[in-house]
Amino acid sequence: MKSSFHDMARFEQQMANEEKETRGLYANRNPMERFENRFEGKPWLIRHLPTRNLARQGGYFAQLLSVLGGFYGAKVIMEFIPIPIPYFEYVMALFCLILLEVLKRRFSDRFWDSVFGAKLGFGVRLRWGSGIANILLLFVSLALSVGGMYFAATDFSPDNPDAIALNQKIEEAKADLAAWKKDPANLVSSGEVKWNLRKIPQQKEESIIALETAYFDQFGTYAPTSEWDLRNQFRKYFAVIITLLAELLFECFMAFASYYDARKYRARKMMESKPKLNGLKSKKAVALTA
Repeated sequence: MKSSFHDMARFEQQMANEEKETRGLYANRNPMERFENRFEGKPWLIRHLPTRNLARQGGYFAQLLSVLGGFYGAKVIMEFIPIPIPYFEYVMALFCLILLEVLKRRFSDRFWDSVFGAKLGFGVRLRWGSGIANILLLFVSLALSVGGMYFAATDFSPDNPDAIALNQKIEEAKADLAAWKKDPANLVSSGEVKWNLRKIPQQKEESIIALETAYFDQFGTYAPTSEWDLRNQFRKYFAVIITLLAELLFECFMAFASYYDARKYRARKMMESKPKLNGLKSKKAVALTA
């Protein structure tokens, strides 16, 4: 077989020319002709090149979400390990996440490359070990990122303003009772409450108990008893669902990228094995990849 370097360079140039042609073919024509270009048949590699770029960028974005959630999840786990070094749990959480994401991308890429390499007849052996490692890493990543997002949404969700107001009333009532009991005007020389005022602190204590009971009934249970509780629940589950989708989409992006690269590799081999294509136009040569 002839040198593949020039064949690959020519193939890449043809791909670039075809992409440029499909993007600007009707740039200087009227709107109706540009509209018609959207429905013209294009080679598969050209048609899905934007999808390949989206898969590349989407994969990194999905990993970013995974890191954000996984960092908080790893931090929660590290809090249970008694380490006297300040901020050591943050360093370990970050180190473990970087290692996890590097391994996750590597094994996912190796597994899907082997899947589509075998499917397209490249004689590649299916890497079951990489597939098992990929699944295990995906489960670990899911546990860290989804759990971390849930705890982060729980910890950073704002408090119910009604609960804050009611708690403030309780604190003010307790402070008022303590101040009343220390007021010399309400006490005799022995420090006890005056006989004719003895019912006042009792009434204040009953008022505090009533407020605390009301607080517990409204906010001391797990039931969503107000619109604010529903909002916080929505934040938690929204964060969990988005993180879960990001983890699954990462695998979809990696799979499509491997499939596209396998199709592109096959097209290169077709170019190398057919020297007579040297004289063909760019569009006809790239059409072999369809």
